Amino acid sequence: MNYLKHSIARFIYTLGLWLLMPSVFYRLWSRGRKQPEYRKHISERFGFYPVPAINDIIWLHAVSVGETRATVNLVARLRSTYPDCQILLTHTTPTGRETSEQLYGDSVLRAYLPYDYPFGVHQFLQHFKPRLGILMETEIWFNLIHEAKTSNIPMLLLNARLSEKSAAGYARASTLTREALQSLSAIAAQTPDDAARLSKLGAPNVSVMGNLKFDVSPPLQCENSGWPYGVNLVLHARFSWPPAPAKAKNPCCWMPFRHGAAWKTCCW
Repeated sequence: MNYLKHSIARFIYTLGLWLLMPSVFYRLWSRGRKQPEYRKHISERFGFYPVPAINDIIWLHAVSVGETRATVNLVARLRSTYPDCQILLTHTTPTGRETSEQLYGDSVLRAYLPYDYPFGVHQFLQHFKPRLGILMETEIWFNLIHEAKTSNIPMLLLNARLSEKSAAGYARASTLTREALQSLSAIAAQTPDDAARLSKLGAPNVSVMGNLKFDVSPPLQCENSGWPYGVNLVLHARFSWPPAPAKAKNPCCWMPFRHGAAWKTCCW
């Protein structure tokens, strides 16, 4: 029954996206008058990429400038811990893409994340085949998260924030929102209020870790703790161990943010 309910809700949501398709092209072309970069790489926004696929990709989605800058230490840690993996950064705005170019040059792959059409997100995930997806701040795209779950790609929501106004909006699509939040492997919110709002919407595994934009230097070790925390743990658990979270002897392995508060007190 729940499957049918979710399928109907997703169908109605996707139908609405199709009805908005003409306005999507108009918006891109209109914004391109003042910012010509909006008229570039349009095919990527629908899941078609000239960049060749590479094995062992860790994918981070950072919408614009602020989210992209917040990835700096995270990308550095991922590179040092998983040197054989290629980092893919996706963006929504040209300014986010430009910031990525300034920060990382050609050392990472970059592309636009497709709009949330099923064919686009399916093509994106099949093209790059990421081993892990990390969404920065509040990027809850229903078809994208559903397709990632279907493709057995673990997804994290990091640096998550959710205002009261946004929470009210997501609550109006409660069926889709709950399904999407419950499909994520873990959520790390910026503040207790953000965590409470996400939990109220149905997120089962939310912890508070502070804001990456201001707290971007996680320590390598911390006192009085033998547990590893954070993204490094999630990657290790997902890549190296059998996928049996319900039977895992170490609860920290499958609830990576359960005990950690902010990065200043967490181990990697």
